[in-house]
Amino acid sequence: MQRFSLSFILHVINWIAIHEATYIPCGKATAKRIEAVPNVGYPPNFKNVMAVPKSMPWNVIVQADVSTCGGVLIRLNDDFNYTDTVLTSSRCFFKNFNERVDHANVKVHLGAHKLPISRDTLTVGVKHVTTTPFTKNEYQKDLAVVTLQGNVEISEKIRPICLPEKDLEFSTPAVLRIESERNFLRELIFRVDDRCGVEKFPQRKFYYLMPNETNVEEYMGKYVHAFPHSFPWSVIIKSKNRTCGGALVAMPHSYLYGEHVLTTAQCFLDKNDKYINHDTYEVVLGAHILSRRRGQMVVGIKQVTLSAFDRSTMGPDFALITLETAVHFNDRIQPICLPHLTARPHSYPWSVALISKTRTCGGVLIMLSTNIHASELVITSARCFINSTGHRIDHTHYQVVLGAHDMKSKHSALIVGIKYVTIAELEDYRMIRDLAMVTLQTQVLFSETIQPVCIPEPDIPMCTGDVLPLLGWNLIDKTNRISNILQQIPIRVLPKELCEEIIPAFNTEHHVCGRFADRYLYKAKVTVDIGSALLLSSAGRVFLYALFSGHYTKNFTNDLLLFYKIETSIEWMARSANPMVKEDSIVVLSVNPINYNA
Repeated sequence: MQRFSLSFILHVINWIAIHEATYIPCGKATAKRIEAVPNVGYPPNFKNVMAVPKSMPWNVIVQADVSTCGGVLIRLNDDFNYTDTVLTSSRCFFKNFNERVDHANVKVHLGAHKLPISRDTLTVGVKHVTTTPFTKNEYQKDLAVVTLQGNVEISEKIRPICLPEKDLEFSTPAVLRIESERNFLRELIFRVDDRCGVEKFPQRKFYYLMPNETNVEEYMGKYVHAFPHSFPWSVIIKSKNRTCGGALVAMPHSYLYGEHVLTTAQCFLDKNDKYINHDTYEVVLGAHILSRRRGQMVVGIKQVTLSAFDRSTMGPDFALITLETAVHFNDRIQPICLPHLTARPHSYPWSVALISKTRTCGGVLIMLSTNIHASELVITSARCFINSTGHRIDHTHYQVVLGAHDMKSKHSALIVGIKYVTIAELEDYRMIRDLAMVTLQTQVLFSETIQPVCIPEPDIPMCTGDVLPLLGWNLIDKTNRISNILQQIPIRVLPKELCEEIIPAFNTEHHVCGRFADRYLYKAKVTVDIGSALLLSSAGRVFLYALFSGHYTKNFTNDLLLFYKIETSIEWMARSANPMVKEDSIVVLSVNPINYNA
């Protein structure tokens, strides 16, 4: 018995020795790592933080169609010296919110140290990807578990990193090391709520050259030249015979990539104002000194949209460039903010569109019943259902789209038919009550993307010069400036006297008129579909103030927009929804702030 026990113990000891000799633990590299350096100085010296070869053998590169990301190799079963699991950011597999990309063409590079990828690097395809949600309200957990197409053997250059304990704690302050291949750091650390117009490197303070300065060249270099990459949205548009400046602009709602550049229309017009083919141009991003190509990105042009440039007035002079491929934001390439003409997705969840084959209209979802969870009522312009000869248009030709932002991708939209339509009296000249009450075929439940707008009480206090947002799409338009994305256009309210002078149909009781707060929007032919909502915010709520009825142009300086006010038709709206309703049952909300001390 003792002989058997001794033999068994020796066998176990021998097995342990063999296992320890062949087993490769997680988080252990063969090369010594450099110490963490908390500051690289300015200008940045990244040589101070370059990793030693084979010191981070768990680092991988995840190369997808729309992005290149960092990641780490992990091992879920410590009994084996191989693994098929990689951990990375979920954003590597999303182009935008809710827009997942196919992983079929994704490649994972293991064992790399210096780019470009060398022969010693192991490249494996992806079998399966599991990600955390990446939506507007769900991006706090930013993880993707990648299953490779086959197991990879653990070696000197390829090893797994250890996963932390559930309740891991460390003292603060602490210095943590961010490890990734150069130029691919950002994917794991970029926050989705980073704003446009934020530079990663410091900018110079303003310095003005005085006429009596003697060493102008010295002062130019010392005080005027920008710090490297302190304006990461700056781009250069080049052809053989022309060079223009421009800016990478933030468009809704791409937080990780950009593909639009704004420049002058003259960049693409010759001296006779004829268009120069954009195929001869290239766009340089991430540059500081043009002769130093390192870190720069050169992209071709897919499309150019020019404003209606008038050389006699030199306006409006802008061109919107769409790049051949979207560029990945990093420290050297960032977008600049633009004044918003497009609304943030679902920030106005009561906006609806009424669409037929020949006509589109705007509108809003309202609630007039005691059901606080759903509604079947939409209001829009009466002209939506009247043709040019004054005859009614059959409402069965329309579909009502709710919960949409971009009409080209209606993944969050709800499309409902119309049960019946009630139209207020409408005269060609006076246009009294340009209003239609639409009853949907079914009630729609309220959600994050579908909500009713507030209906205000009469006599809304409004001052001349107030600027209100006009919300709507422009889906079918003779100006060819179609907008599939919900627009948010600032409108300045004008005096009634001016409106009466310009617009023959203006009625002081029922109408209000306004003008674009930005005078260049008219030349850019910006507009919305009739029935779109002019809104008023007060006391933390958004109220429907008026509906868009159309443009009136006497000359350029007097191009006005006519709106039908809602406050005078609240009882009509309630009786259209329920003819038996009693007057004292009609409840409206005050737009005035609530006085809690009264």
